[in-house]
Order: sequence, then C-alpha cells, then structure tokens
Amino acid sequence: MLDTVNYFERGKRSNLFRFEALWLSKKECGTVIEKAWMEGAGSAPHECIDLCARELKKWASKTFGDIKKRIRSLEKEQLEAQSSHIDAMMISNCDGEEDMLVRDLMSVEGREWDMDKIEPLFPVDLRPIILAIPLSNRVRNDVLLWKCSKDGLYTVRTGYWLAKMSSVKGNLAVRDRLVHRDILQDASCHICGGERETIIHLVLECIAAKEIWAPSEFQDCLVGAPRSSFADLWLWLVRKHKADVVASMVTLMWAAWRCRNLIIF
Repeated sequence: MLDTVNYFERGKRSNLFRFEALWLSKKECGTVIEKAWMEGAGSAPHECIDLCARELKKWASKTFGDIKKRIRSLEKEQLEAQSSHIDAMMISNCDGEEDMLVRDLMSVEGREWDMDKIEPLFPVDLRPIILAIPLSNRVRNDVLLWKCSKDGLYTVRTGYWLAKMSSVKGNLAVRDRLVHRDILQDASCHICGGERETIIHLVLECIAAKEIWAPSEFQDCLVGAPRSSFADLWLWLVRKHKADVVASMVTLMWAAWRCRNLIIF
C-alpha cells in the first residue's frame, strides 16, 4: 500500500514496502515517520506515504541492517544462551522474582518490552534476544478454550460428542489394545514397565501421569470415579463436575498422552 508510484511499471524487480514489527522497538521509528510526513506537506497523499516508506527503509538499513541476517544471528545467540549454564549473577539477579511472569517485562500497555525491567534481570548478551521477540498488537488475557466446539466453550453436548470418539470407545492405540488386535505381544506399560497399558492406566495411574496430576488441584475430583473403562470414567466426569473443571482435567489427560508419545517415539 505504501509503495504506490508506478505500481504496474515495476515488474518483478521491485518488492512492495514491508513494515517490520522489530522497528517499533526503537522510539526513533515514530520520529522518522513524523519528519518524513512533514517534509511531504502539500504533496499528494500517496507521495507523502511513499516518502515515509523511503525514509523508513534508509533508517532501518542504518539501524538494523539486514533483518533476516540479524534474526538468524539472534537465533544463534539464543541457542547458545539456552545451552549455557546459569551463573551466579543470573541467579542473584532473579532472586526474589520467582513469581514474575513474561508480561511483567512489558510496558503497561503490553505492546512493547520495558527495557528498565529487563536490564536489571538479564545479562547484556540476552537483552537483544528478548527485545527481538515480537509482541502482539492486541492485548488480551490468556483463556482456556475447548477445541471441540466452535465458540471454544465446553458444554455437556460437546462432551457427549467426544464420548463417541475412538479414544473413549477404547480404540486408542495403547499397548493393551494393540495386544488385543494381535499387533503386539506385551501389554505392559512402556514407561513404568508394570501394569497393562490401558487408557485408564495411561492418563491416571502411570507414574508419569501421577507426576502430571500431583501438582494440580484436581486429584480429589477423581475420588469415586469408575475405573472399569474410559467411557464410564468420562460420562461420570461430565455428570459430576462443572464444565471448567472437566476442561482442565481433559488438559491433564492430554498432557499424559503427549508425554507418553514423546517418550516412545
């Protein structure tokens, strides 16, 4: 949109102007736009916009250089930082900040990083990596969504629909089921090596599943739950507990299934 002059005469040799989100990390970006717009005062709107685009390109080239090369360089630095050991300085800087969240490092509006908060907590080599991470222009709180419904809200109806799926019918590819279908000979759990790997064992009773459930507040919600089959367990849950509780419990079950697959595959 910004590059409007001789649009149809450029052919494939010239690309449309592209505004990079990284530019917003510098306050000078707004100054460059304002200055270019004032210089184009009295010109046609598209000419003013084209002037802004040219000035932004010049400024960005001097300030950031090649964006793609810079991103690759920052990604390399990030990998090196992640593989390095945490030193005493980093520990002392983060002391007392156990409850700090990523959003605490952002401005009040949540649309840009707050350098004053980042500097005391992170070493110099990590700061540019953090500042290069783009932030969303929309400020929203995190919410739980139920992916089995169009509006993201859990309902008993969508719960019963899910009960018709193969996992609830007992057709999930756990070892117990694979032995029943003569695909495997051993049904013992691949993780704990003891019990038969049924769906119930996988999502609730395996040592890996117990580690997932232990820190949560939902263990008591399973007291009295049937363990004969996952279908019985599921119907009991949707009748016994509120939608938000069931949604959280489903998330933990999915985490157990995913962890199992990551270990095996």
